[in-house]
Amino acid sequence: MVVHRADLQMALLEKAMQLPDVTLRTNIRVVNVQFSPVAVELSDGTVLPADVVLAADGIKSPIRAKLLGDDQDVTIPTGDAVFRVVLSHEILNRDPKLRPFIAEKAIRWVGPGRHIIAYPVRNHEIYNMALAHPDRGRVDESWTTVSSKKNLLAEYDGWDPQLVKMLNLVPEGEVLEWKLCMHMPLQRWVRGCCALLGDACHPML
Repeated sequence: MVVHRADLQMALLEKAMQLPDVTLRTNIRVVNVQFSPVAVELSDGTVLPADVVLAADGIKSPIRAKLLGDDQDVTIPTGDAVFRVVLSHEILNRDPKLRPFIAEKAIRWVGPGRHIIAYPVRNHEIYNMALAHPDRGRVDESWTTVSSKKNLLAEYDGWDPQLVKMLNLVPEGEVLEWKLCMHMPLQRWVRGCCALLGDACHPML
């Protein structure tokens, strides 16, 4: 089964907001954590004392470095990078030869030094594609770097004509690219009453 990340996040948010004594703060960053007594410091200078701090702050977690010590937080490039693109049901539905893809489950293409996985999400409204290829040194680990459509097409020139046709439909400016990196298993995920959660402690390629 597949689910759109944003849909999952919204479902979790809606459930959390139904609980008593929950306050959601947006447009503000946690800039520091205190381990004893446990508290978090926000970018506006506010310090919030806590019983427990769960740092679910992602693969580039600043709290992880504070919990482990900066020298223990090592990123190891794999030599690969990945493009991510999405196509709408409306776009694929215009072409009879591409229409079946939006109705499929996951499909894969594999070739020399590259592979692709693609699947529909959000009740087949969106077609998500992740396209692995050799790292060309033009991006870092960020998931939000916009790449060139020209770069995307060059990596898969000569592949399945249906695939190439889909890639040509991707709007310019909507190609994301990032470096695939490994993070070594952490010696610990917890310090005092602060714990790492999710990609902050066990990121997956």
